[in-house]
Amino acid sequence: MVLDLDLEEKETESVNTSIGSLEPNQDLREIRTEFEKALGEYLKADDSMRVLFWPTPAEDMLQGKFSRIDIRFRGGRMQGIEDLAVRRGHVSVRDLQFDLETLRSQKKLVIKSVGDMGFRMRVEEDDLNSFLEASQRRLNLQYPKVELKDGKMFFVAKVRTLFFNSKVRTEGSFQVNREQQTVDFRASNVSLNSLPVPGFVVGNLLSRINPVLKLKKFPLVEQIQIELDEIKIQQGFIELSGS
Repeated sequence: MVLDLDLEEKETESVNTSIGSLEPNQDLREIRTEFEKALGEYLKADDSMRVLFWPTPAEDMLQGKFSRIDIRFRGGRMQGIEDLAVRRGHVSVRDLQFDLETLRSQKKLVIKSVGDMGFRMRVEEDDLNSFLEASQRRLNLQYPKVELKDGKMFFVAKVRTLFFNSKVRTEGSFQVNREQQTVDFRASNVSLNSLPVPGFVVGNLLSRINPVLKLKKFPLVEQIQIELDEIKIQQGFIELSGS
């Protein structure tokens, strides 16, 4: 089951009461504290991060289980792709099992299994452009820049062709490659110095850009086996969601 998540900073009454209802002893408090600290290896938040623990029987927690946790963050950067800032995100996981011995002895989070889960993240236009700027050498493009509006992405960059630089302009959208778990850019209306370009030039350009993002670069994603389902282009930002 896919969890429908919002990106607003709010808590439900059930989560607010869950911590008190556990009547935690020292061991349970330490487990939650160590879990949060270990999570910071994979996800760092420039602004804020909160981990909300839902009610879980004490005997389950002492075996390395949580019935459900919700992670909300702002200004997040995930291990493996620190150059891309996620303006805000919400991840929810049910029936999570982790290696408690490794957590306590090595302060490291190792996920054994998860049940239902979902995530939703927002990347704003400015942050996406900062990521592209940091990726210029990998993309073999100069001054790449995007504009997000009306469900489309407008992309401009300078590209080296033969002995001179040319300006490329294109309109397109993001698509999810579910088999490879990547984010790719699909282009239309491509022009080079304001002139239409043949298909093989478009293919060469896209081979430089794609994949824009690889989920397999995220160590935590590999542990939880997250699948990216959809990318929506909104006015000035994109939203990524999955399960």
